[in-house]
Amino acid sequence: MVRPKAPFLLKVIVPLLLIPGIMFFTNPNYWITQAKFLINGKPAGEYIDPNLKKMEPNILVIETLDIKTPIIFAEETNEETFQKSLENGVVHYPGTAKIGQKGNPYIFGHSSDYIWKKGGYKTVFALLPKIEIGSYITASDERGNAYRYKVVEAFVASSNDVHLLDQRGYEKKLLTLQTSYPIGTALKRFIVIAEIMEQEK
Repeated sequence: MVRPKAPFLLKVIVPLLLIPGIMFFTNPNYWITQAKFLINGKPAGEYIDPNLKKMEPNILVIETLDIKTPIIFAEETNEETFQKSLENGVVHYPGTAKIGQKGNPYIFGHSSDYIWKKGGYKTVFALLPKIEIGSYITASDERGNAYRYKVVEAFVASSNDVHLLDQRGYEKKLLTLQTSYPIGTALKRFIVIAEIMEQEK
């Protein structure tokens, strides 16, 4: 039996070891967030009273994932504007409905971003793929009126699936959340769709 030469093994093994290292050191906060979730399980999060009427304006909270973030309103639909807005929270896609209104507010945020990039919300949606159907999302409008949504769908979609921006004829009060998937790529999108809990308003 002929054994592979050492240089061949190095060519195979070294890259296999380098890839995880590069992924960790370029997105350390993502991996730390995932590790904490794995070790501690579902975080307690911040308790939101289901009957809450008022809160800080333009805030999104997912208690079961311990997410609380500002909602930033982008003024233009271009990558430069989006990336700048993502430095300060999750971003409302221009032209979609506002929180609490009929239609489909479309909000997207980072699951991971490079360590050298600016912003304090680079992993705000790192745990979004862990969300469960039936989970609650609380969001406020620009006046601080609080609205409670219940997750009805969660799935992976193509990165060019533009029908997700559809307002569904403005017949229902929906909310769509989006983040890039999988880690470190923009190949696909992880999508969460929630519907407002009218009976709690």
